[in-house]
Amino acid sequence: MERLEIEIDIRLPIVPNHGLGGFEVGKNIGQYDLIWEGKEVDIFSGFHPEDYRLSNFDAWYTFRREHVQVGVDVMTGRIFQIRAMKGYLGSLFGKIQIGMKAQEALELVPGLYYDENDEVIYC
Repeated sequence: MERLEIEIDIRLPIVPNHGLGGFEVGKNIGQYDLIWEGKEVDIFSGFHPEDYRLSNFDAWYTFRREHVQVGVDVMTGRIFQIRAMKGYLGSLFGKIQIGMKAQEALELVPGLYYDENDEVIYC
């Protein structure tokens, strides 16, 4: 397995279906060597918050100081989702910032869709 020696960079752009902060969707979390050193990381599962290993589905790694959350399939180790949290400085399409109101984002980038049921904006 190829090793990726990265540092999390909260200024990197958000690239839909690809990644942010230096993480890439589809990569194995075990490939990221340097991200763990000196980082405060919380691990949880949506099904079993007390012990992520009990879930056969996912584990979430939250890098609080770096404002990034990484969802990993525990069976394969593959990253399936990356979330930028409040405080992340990179932008989507060079225009949309974390914490921006949905209406403002929709005005800046035509073609975005707001799903009221999930409360999520899609490209």
